[in-house]
Order: sequence, then structure tokens, then C-alpha cells
Amino acid sequence: LDSLGTHDLVQWGLGYDYAWSPRLGLSLDYARNGLSEDSAVLRAGGARDSLGITLDAALTSRLFANLSLARNRYHSRAGGALGDGYSADWTLGQRYWLGTNRLGLSLSGSLLHNHLAATLPHDLAERLPAGSGVGDVVPAEYRSIGLGVDLARGEPMAPYPDVASPRYALGVWGGWVWPDRKPAWRAQASLGTRLLGSDDLRLSASYGNAAGQVANQSNSRITLSYRWFFGR
Repeated sequence: LDSLGTHDLVQWGLGYDYAWSPRLGLSLDYARNGLSEDSAVLRAGGARDSLGITLDAALTSRLFANLSLARNRYHSRAGGALGDGYSADWTLGQRYWLGTNRLGLSLSGSLLHNHLAATLPHDLAERLPAGSGVGDVVPAEYRSIGLGVDLARGEPMAPYPDVASPRYALGVWGGWVWPDRKPAWRAQASLGTRLLGSDDLRLSASYGNAAGQVANQSNSRITLSYRWFFGR
């Protein structure tokens, strides 16, 4: 699939965070030419423009909720239209503190609905198997609901960490997805540590049997990241 990415793209985004109160926050963001995990083909040969809004609420000292809504437009690396639509993600969870460790339990769900282009752009059609359609690249619809458990100490890559190194996060999620009508799961882990002071090195890995939102696609990933925080 790496051969699909024959055009270079400039990725950029804008974001704005506003705190209405200590318990309620609002985020607005726009991303241009972002990578999309909706399918393996889309990640390798396409991109997504997204305008989104997120509402975060601390209902009590332990209970939290968030809702994210986004308007999305999909296109190939050469700019050919693939489709557009909207997505929604929500989470209702509870946090428990065990010393410097945080245990989280959550119920979450997602909804995706897209209007697909009639035909594949030429730059993708010539590289995919004969008979492939837009629906093999961008999902027309997707829904999920499930339960998650996570355990963390701090947050790897946090600009202002609240605990000393090392920081880690472990999480598993299991649920059901539509329209495939099948069980799904994913697991992820990350470890972060400070090296020189105002920096962070993070190693993360994830695997899921339905990480992509096109039928019968799984996804595994290992990422090594390094970041320097100016002014920290």
C-alpha cells in the first residue's frame, strides 16, 4: 500500500480551546490533509479534511463525558474527490485514582455516515485491483459501541506532565460494530520518558481486529516519537 502515496501533501491544522468553567470545556479544530485510519487504503493513498467540535464535561470528581462532532471530506493524494460526510464520537466514563496511577472505565460509541463519490479518482483506480470501488477506500457508514478499561500513570507526551518519568498508558476496548455485525476489540500501550529535561520520548503500540472502518480490516502499529517542548 505504500506505493499508493505518490503525491506529497502539506498537513496543517488550527485549534482553539475554551474553558467555560473548571468542569466544562469546548474545543474547535480544523485539519487539512490529515491521515485517516478509516481504511488501510485511505491511510496510504488518501487524506481527510476535517472540521470538528468537542465538548468535555467533568460531571463529578470521577464521572466524565465527552462528545465530538466532525464534518469530513475525503480525497486522494492527488486531490480527487472520494466523498464527504459527518462523524460523531461519545464517551461516558469513570476514573479512580490509585496513588499516581489512574484507572478508567468507560462506555463509548461512534457513528460515521458518508456520501461517496461515484467513481474512484484516477490516481487510486490505476493502483487498486480491478473492480475496486470507492466503498473499498471510504466507508459509507459505520457504527460502534463498547466498553473500555485503561490504566495510566501521567500522560506520555503531555506538554506539562503532572508526574515524573516514566509515564505509561495501557488500554483495551471491546464491543460491537455495524454494518458488519461482528465483535471488535483493540489494545494499545505507550511508554514515555524524559531524556534531556524539556523533552519526551514515547514508544507506543496498538492492535485491533476492526481498527479500520471498512469491513474485515485489522490494524497494527508501532510508533517511536520524540518531542522537544520550548519554554517548558
